[in-house]
Amino acid sequence: MGEKSQTIWKWAQEVKVAIVDEVQHGGSKTYGQVLMFFKGLQVKIGLTGTLPDDKVAAMRVRGIFGDVLSTVNAMELAQRGFIVAPRIRFIKGNWDVNVREVFQGINWFAHGAQRVIWDRVRSRALINNELRNDIIASVVQGYLDEGVSGILVIVDMIEHGRNLAQKCGLRFIWSGEEDRDTVFDKFKKGEIRGLVCSPVLEEGIDVRGIKVVVLAAGGKSKIKLLQRIGRGMRKQKGKFDVLVVDFYDDEIPLLKRHSKARFKVYTEQGYTIDLEDYEIR
Repeated sequence: MGEKSQTIWKWAQEVKVAIVDEVQHGGSKTYGQVLMFFKGLQVKIGLTGTLPDDKVAAMRVRGIFGDVLSTVNAMELAQRGFIVAPRIRFIKGNWDVNVREVFQGINWFAHGAQRVIWDRVRSRALINNELRNDIIASVVQGYLDEGVSGILVIVDMIEHGRNLAQKCGLRFIWSGEEDRDTVFDKFKKGEIRGLVCSPVLEEGIDVRGIKVVVLAAGGKSKIKLLQRIGRGMRKQKGKFDVLVVDFYDDEIPLLKRHSKARFKVYTEQGYTIDLEDYEIR
């Protein structure tokens, strides 16, 4: 062991208190091994917006940090002035999904069929569903026509992002974009009124100026949902709330369950929800 390694090892043994953010990642083995390196820890404090969706991962987090001692939801934080409260506009519409065509040819008993089913549903009912994408673009265009800025459209897949960016007339930003910091800076200043963005913004990047969050990706993950909404809940002068636009997919049972799961999260958090039907005007 070199001199620097010995110094780090000695220092690590003297650390008594660790305060760790984003502990939903603590479900991974590597995460726990890193903390075990600090042999002298007497107090471990973990902070997170939400525990992992996976029960095993959640148990691992509790194994490292112990039971949850205190919780506070977003509406409580908003009432105390730390963040702004979200308003949910949950849009239902006829996405014109051909259910038979989506599932045609799937071997329901094959190994990995569940993965194949989800990939097919996501591709045909979300990413490449032109009517759904047209409605999303129509909603975004409506805000642009009203002079709204700070519009962030969030997707999961690059293909979906590029498609929506073209329809909305906005710039698409993903992790491989070299000038993304410059683009985000212009977005903060209002020089760019809207962006379509991949999950690059889910953690660790502070982009202020978000007034409307458009959730185009669907899904059921509570962690991802709260992180995405959280991008727009940061306080800013003259900003009193953030509008979150979501899309209620109910033509395929799998996506309907996902939509219900997101609705449940909104209800649990105490958000104001406006459920509406929508047609392209």
